Amino acid sequence: MDKGLQLVLGEIDVSLEGRFRQVRTKETNLGNFITDIMRSTMKTDVALLNSGTLRSDIIHDAGLFKMRVSRERERQEVCENQS
Repeated sequence: MDKGLQLVLGEIDVSLEGRFRQVRTKETNLGNFITDIMRSTMKTDVALLNSGTLRSDIIHDAGLFKMRVSRERERQEVCENQS
């Protein structure tokens, strides 16, 4: 199962906004990126995504974007946000 979570979804050139207060209240580039992947994969004109699906609560740095953010990075972001 962990191997599937390491699946690379794409490569991003800019940081993606994944913080809860942003993705739950407005359109974000992370939501757009994920729905673009959905549309491309399913070959549809429209894709809908419930904001509760996005649970990383971090800003994703440019580079490879995987199905799952590493636990180390999640812990680091939580510690920084609590400071």
